[in-house]
Amino acid sequence: MIGKQLLAALVVGLMTLSSLVRPAAAGDYLLGADDRVRVTVYGWPELSGEHRIAIDGTISLPLAGEFDAAGNTIGDVRLAIADRLVAQLPSRPNVTLEITQYRPIYVLGAVSAPGAYEFQADMRVLQAIALAGGVRSVLQSGDNVAVQAANAQSDVDRINVEITGLRLREARLIAERDGAESFNAPDGLSSPLVDTMIAQERRLLTARREALAQNVDMLDGEKAHFEAEISALDAQLTQQLREIELLTELIGNQQSLVEGGLARRSELLDLQRQVALSEAGARGIVAAKARARQRMSELDRAIADQHAQRGIEIETSLQDVVTKLAQQHALLNAATRLTLANLDGTPVATGVHYRVKRTEGDELVETPADEASFLAPGDVLVVELSGPDEGAGPVAAPGSGN
Repeated sequence: MIGKQLLAALVVGLMTLSSLVRPAAAGDYLLGADDRVRVTVYGWPELSGEHRIAIDGTISLPLAGEFDAAGNTIGDVRLAIADRLVAQLPSRPNVTLEITQYRPIYVLGAVSAPGAYEFQADMRVLQAIALAGGVRSVLQSGDNVAVQAANAQSDVDRINVEITGLRLREARLIAERDGAESFNAPDGLSSPLVDTMIAQERRLLTARREALAQNVDMLDGEKAHFEAEISALDAQLTQQLREIELLTELIGNQQSLVEGGLARRSELLDLQRQVALSEAGARGIVAAKARARQRMSELDRAIADQHAQRGIEIETSLQDVVTKLAQQHALLNAATRLTLANLDGTPVATGVHYRVKRTEGDELVETPADEASFLAPGDVLVVELSGPDEGAGPVAAPGSGN
């Protein structure tokens, strides 16, 4: 019997070591939703930038379009971008891709602050527990079931406030994208707190709309200046051309007089010099008009860029809100399950146990862990508490998924 127990323990230990080893190096790392990457296309700064991988696993790049990034390595995505751009650019571009921020890990269960936390290189379970505020104080204070239920309900209330804020932000972003001057609270949201929060979002909507309008008005003001300059140059050019026409007529008359010996040739030369100067002045006016028109074209592009950049910013923010809403709903489900479990009379906890849920391919793999186990981006760390009569067996805990 003892031998079988020892063998089982060794098997569990080997499973833990094989599954929760140090994460893959950056070159072998498989990208996933919510990772942030920086794309650099050398010589084409307008095609470079930082992007968050959407919840559907894609990223969208200027000129290159949309790519499937999740499940691929950095090298795979870099080559795919270069292959797509080579058909759009004069030559094959030099493209680099680097991770600027890994997707977060999630700490659920019996911790002081369950939620999503930024992944750090070589992160272990103990570090994640520290970020989440440590294991619940139930072990030190002898909390009873009622206290644990109150803690869980507090988590539910906090997460609901986060979700409300995200939904209002999403409504504001949609209104801004559609050019609306205001927006209403989404269905089902109505309370004094919601009134306060939506008033803040409406003020932000107004401030952002006015800031964009101010920038565009400033550029339009510059355009009006150049339009007035072009009108003035047109008037000068008309006058200059009329002067050239009169001088040319005088030269013809003077030429006849010189040929008839009735005028001096020096007077003819003076008229010809005046024509040359007038023609040079006319060319200068034409060049000044061209420069003014070029500047107006640049201002038109600047105005278009203002609107385009705002549109990209709004879409990126909307994508971020959708991702965060999904995370908060997952946390809410976990906290709600804990609340219901405690209302049923969950026993007071006396032990701590860890499990890591990790997506491998299309499967969610669950592995037992300890404080020294390595974590990977996107991992879900579940912290469980066990009752006094259950030995090592866990009982229901916040976010345990049971």
